[in-house]
Amino acid sequence: MLNFDTELDQARAQGRPTVVVAAPALRVRETVSVVRAPVESAREVRTTDVGKPSAEWGWEDLRNYVTRQIQISFGDFPIDPVKHRAIFSSFCTRHGEMAGPIAVAAFDLFGGRWNGAPISVNRFCKASDQYFAIPIKERLINS
Repeated sequence: MLNFDTELDQARAQGRPTVVVAAPALRVRETVSVVRAPVESAREVRTTDVGKPSAEWGWEDLRNYVTRQIQISFGDFPIDPVKHRAIFSSFCTRHGEMAGPIAVAAFDLFGGRWNGAPISVNRFCKASDQYFAIPIKERLINS
């Protein structure tokens, strides 16, 4: 490898004064802001069903119980507030004071599974009543 002298090296060798101009160091200031992303699953949900008899639950109590039980049993899942309001308010209207006990039985008596499949929010839709809610309601009434 060849080492060639620069003009600065030659000036130093000849004893000439050299001036080196250095730019001042820049100061960098960095600011980081942390903002919580609007994630539906991280949304705060009030627990209003605890300590209240299941026969007295409103649609919000029913929704909170069912979503909590699904998350405990099977993990997080997407939550659509508009869809869930429609499903659970309709379920409470159709089944009245039996809506809460049906949900509790679905998770306590049947372990969160119905006909071998995990219970989802869709089981509380009107189309599932004859296969899900009505058989559980009849079993609760007859026992």
